Formats: sequence, C-alpha cells, structure tokens
Amino acid sequence: MKTKELVPLLAFFLLMGGSSGARKIPAGAPILIVGDSQSLPGGFGDRLAAELRRAGYTVSVLAVGGKTGGYFTTGEGKQKLLAQLAALRPQVVLCLFGTNEAADIALSPSTEKSIIKGHLALKQLLNSAGARALFVGPPDFSPGVKGGGKDPAQIIDAFPVLVPRLRAVYGEENFLDARPYTPMPHTQIHFGAKQAHAFAESLAPAVLEALP
Repeated sequence: MKTKELVPLLAFFLLMGGSSGARKIPAGAPILIVGDSQSLPGGFGDRLAAELRRAGYTVSVLAVGGKTGGYFTTGEGKQKLLAQLAALRPQVVLCLFGTNEAADIALSPSTEKSIIKGHLALKQLLNSAGARALFVGPPDFSPGVKGGGKDPAQIIDAFPVLVPRLRAVYGEENFLDARPYTPMPHTQIHFGAKQAHAFAESLAPAVLEALP
C-alpha cells in the first residue's frame, strides 16, 4: 500500500480506537450527489447512488443536464443546491462533473478560467454548509465516441488541461479521477443502462474508500 493511502487509513483507525471493520462515516449518513446529465436517472451517477445505498448510506441526487459545476453556485442552480443542503445536511457531497467542462474548454479555451472559478465557488459553498466536497470524474471516452452533440476527440484532448486544474481546486484527498474505472470501449457520450451499471460497480469501491 502506498504511503498516501496509509495516512487516511491510520488516521481513521486512531479515530475509531483502532477497531477493525468500522465504517468511516455512520450507517445511514446522508450523501448528496450533484452532477450533470451523467447523473440523471439511468446514468452512472444515478447507478453510483444505488451502489452507495447498498453500502448503507442515505443518498440523494441533484442533477441538471448540460451544466458545469458553476451552475450550482448562482441563480436557480444555487437555490436548488441550497434547498438540498438544508433538507439533507449531508456530510459529503460527491461532485460528478467533467464532460461538459472539457467540451466547453475544447470549444473555447477562454472558458477555462470561468469553469475553474465555478468549481472554486462550488467547493466553498459546500464547505460553508459543513459538507466535504469530493470531486468524482470525468469518465473516459473511446476514440470515435459519438452522441450528446459533443466532439469526443476534443473532449479527450481537453482532459490534460482540465483534470490537473480540478485536482488543484478540490485537493488531492478530495479528487477521484474516474477515467481508470470507465468500462471500455465507451462508445457513447451517455452510458447505456448496462454500461452505467458496470461503471458504477467499478467506481463504487474507490468512492467508498475515499469517504471520510
């Protein structure tokens, strides 16, 4: 096991008095997933919520198609998020984004600054509400993937710019790159039901390991 993996594990054991097999957060603890169309019903975020519920957590999903993280920091998006935070009081919010951010940067590199600013605001909003912001994403894509009105080649090309910037925003301990867990080939922008389920099953153990 790598050193960076040992640190949170040892800290957890100390917190729990060294007991083995204990949960990181209590059974039934509320978790909120905030995302784009990939988290709408049938998407991988929706399926990930189901996997986390099986693990004993209370999980809600707030997803709006075609949006980036910044959508939830102003106007209607912010009001929706604040309502969910007030009602659920989640200990952790999983931020499932990346596809639209990469597409926007690919189409217009000048949007990078506003996109990163939006995620900084999202993280700050969640932290101020007492929730840990854990970024999960983006999914990977196969060359030639089609759908969603996006150019997948441009999205893939934008990942080397986007991913390090988002990692810096959320912090190493609060960033989970979902690309290695993506079932390949990924031939559509949006996952089919079977592939979304496979992705969620692959990703869920890493998410559970990352929980505080």
